Amino acid sequence: MSVSETNPSTYTIKSGGTFASIATRLGTSIATFEQANSGIDSSQLQVVQFIQLQAAGLKYTIQAGDTFSSIAANNGSTVAALEAANPLVNPTDLIVGSQIWIPASSPVAIEPVTLPASPAISTYIVQAGDTFTSIASNLGISVASLEAANPNVVPSNLQVGSILTIPTTSQSTPTPQPVTPTPAPTTSYTIQAGDTFTSIATNLGAIVAALEAANPNANPSNLQVGSQLNIPGIAQSTLTPVTPTPALPNSTYTIQAGDTISSIASNLSTTVAILSELNPEVNENALQIGTQISVPAQTTTPNTAATMGTYTIQAGDTFSSIAIKEGTTIPSLQAASKSTPLLPSPQAPVSRN
Repeated sequence: MSVSETNPSTYTIKSGGTFASIATRLGTSIATFEQANSGIDSSQLQVVQFIQLQAAGLKYTIQAGDTFSSIAANNGSTVAALEAANPLVNPTDLIVGSQIWIPASSPVAIEPVTLPASPAISTYIVQAGDTFTSIASNLGISVASLEAANPNVVPSNLQVGSILTIPTTSQSTPTPQPVTPTPAPTTSYTIQAGDTFTSIATNLGAIVAALEAANPNANPSNLQVGSQLNIPGIAQSTLTPVTPTPALPNSTYTIQAGDTISSIASNLSTTVAILSELNPEVNENALQIGTQISVPAQTTTPNTAATMGTYTIQAGDTFSSIAIKEGTTIPSLQAASKSTPLLPSPQAPVSRN
């Protein structure tokens, strides 16, 4: 299971702003805002008031075989909560490798148990993302005492929903003090040639919605090289200066019979999201054979020792199907077979890397 803790981002209410208008602008849902801002009256929003863009929780990477039901069960959540926190995700078509939010569950009260002997003991129900270190820190005890009180529990394999014994130093259990969240730090980023909101968010561990909220005056489809973006949730000290490498120009790909956006992304080692961003005018559900689309430039240096072979075209063959059979890529086939039409019988050169 791939889960990481993530802090929520905030948005400043502008004049005339409503949950509906903000949700439409940021590509999310009113339900997501209502869940993340349960104490705010959506009909009484004030200018410069801060709201949470996303309920606090965890970022989870979809694994093969996952469903909303299995994810909810494994992480102490519910299907309804997952759907509300991920309005743009189709629960019946989860994409392996994509990420979703698992909203944080409500804190579980620690019920003190009165024992005749000292030290006093209480219990705690394990939540998603808990570790012995975080539990001990939050309850003001040591990891060693927590391990001693729970000898049958494996600290590296805590089970959500299981009950831990919490030792205390006196008969009275201290009342946990509320913690005031520290505002997420913000730093700046200089736009490089070829950058998109998606690539910047991926490289810096942010989310696209948070970038858009932090940069309301930036046009995501027309980023200006050299201009500055605000990056929420990242301290300046954590950013290691990187000398940018010259961006490669985008390449083009000619649609073949049987192609889909998913198959093209898979064959070219990219993602559907990047292809969609590079080709906003293309209807992904009605690809036209022979049309050209923009694809990311190849970032690896061509293997000068690549061997060339031949392949006999079969009825029904496409560049996609041949590339899969021969363990190569569609651009390599197109480059090696510029003069060879896909007709049965002729032999087409095949570049095998």
